[in-house]
Amino acid sequence: MNYYRFVIGFLVCTAAFFVQIRFGSLGFGLGNAVFIVLVTLAFFLDVVEECALAVVMAYILHWEPIFSVESVMLVVFPTAVCMVKDWVSITSLITHICALVVGITAWYALIDIQLIFRFSALIAYEIFLGVIYGGVMFAILQYSFSEERAL
Repeated sequence: MNYYRFVIGFLVCTAAFFVQIRFGSLGFGLGNAVFIVLVTLAFFLDVVEECALAVVMAYILHWEPIFSVESVMLVVFPTAVCMVKDWVSITSLITHICALVVGITAWYALIDIQLIFRFSALIAYEIFLGVIYGGVMFAILQYSFSEERAL
């Protein structure tokens, strides 16, 4: 377990939490920023680090003692992306974008499949914002975790 990566990941997730609180209260538009960051971090962290970070963020976001679909999705999907990434050993931006599109679509499909059909333009806008936000976070984390910058 690399503590440097875990601490950076926790700080990035905390920043995404505040982005989600600020912009998520306005309706659609980065309402699932923590999910996007967890999927992005799945390409840079180990499975144990990713799972621990996802459980902590799921607890912070949904602190009620009852499980919800959102909290399960927040833990399972990024951890699955991390496991597939380790199995296939692909860490490209294109794979990251595909994981974000599938993840955000699955997020809304698990909440209510009718959301995708009724509000398809808003879901497409959410996917577009998520891909942009995730791409920027991917570039920042790739630069931060590069071998030349390692402490």
